[in-house]
This record gives sequence, structure tokens and C-alpha cells, in this order.
Amino acid sequence: MVVRRFKVYLKGYEDKFNRVMLIKDDFSLKEVGTMMLVCLGAEFEHSFSIVDEDGVEYTSKENDYKKYNLYNINVKKTLSFVIKYGDKDPYEFVVKMEKDPFSKSGRKVAYVESGVGESLWENEKSLLIDYINGKEVDKKDKEDFDQKLNLSFYNQYLIYNFTAIINEIK
Repeated sequence: MVVRRFKVYLKGYEDKFNRVMLIKDDFSLKEVGTMMLVCLGAEFEHSFSIVDEDGVEYTSKENDYKKYNLYNINVKKTLSFVIKYGDKDPYEFVVKMEKDPFSKSGRKVAYVESGVGESLWENEKSLLIDYINGKEVDKKDKEDFDQKLNLSFYNQYLIYNFTAIINEIK
């Protein structure tokens, strides 16, 4: 199987909230974005889009992100794109990818190698940013953000729920 390594991180907070993932190289933008957001803790209460190097945004409105994959969009100069998740003040995740895909044995279509920061906070981006920046926030139930990332949870989730997740996202 041919895979590519990606580093996905919250814009401006590369070392505080990120994932390093291997993903099969031929998925649509919708599938790639969905897998990455799942592993960042998204619950899909919001839509998402993918923005290439030229600022072209691929969304669900025109089914753009179902029709295209990484070979169809402009990511050649910086080998990166952005995933926007949310409506009014979206999370922006920078995705940097290794230049060349490589062969890997196995049947996993996606795998999280490492990461920092347990999960994004649905509808509470500003609070999460404050928390990451060391400000005190009144969110007792969110203190798990700094716990060691449970990689096996996300990897098992991808294995057993990938098809269901993709079918649910519009």
C-alpha cells in the first residue's frame, strides 16, 4: 500500500496541538480531512473545508472535496494545505506533507504515529486558545488536554469507524 506522512497542527501552535499521521495516498480530500479531524477530536458539529496553496477552498457545497484528491490541488510549492473546521471563527489546521509517498505493508488505511494535545473543544476555540496560552479558564472537564494522547483509541477508531464516519459527513 502507498502512504504519505502528514503533520497536522493548530495554526500558531505547532508544538502544542498536533498529530503525525500516515494516510493512504489516494483518498479524496473529504476522506483525508475527515480522518485528520477525527484524530484531532472533532465531533463534526460543523462543516469543514480544505484550502490549497493558492487559496482555493474545497467544500461540501459543490462536493468539491469529494471530487478531488491531493494530486488535483495545488500543494506543490509548500507541500501544505489548511483545513478549516467551524463556521464563524473556524479552527485552522495546517497540514504539511512529506514530498514523496512510500510503500508500507499492512492494511491500515490511516494511522496516527504521534501527537500532542488531547482534543479540540467543539464550539470553544477561544477558550482552548486561552488554555494553550496558559491563561486560566473555567473548564474543569477540559483539563485532559495535557494528558498523554491515547493513540490506540484514535487508531482503533479509524479502523472500525472509518466508513461510517465518511458516510455521515456531508
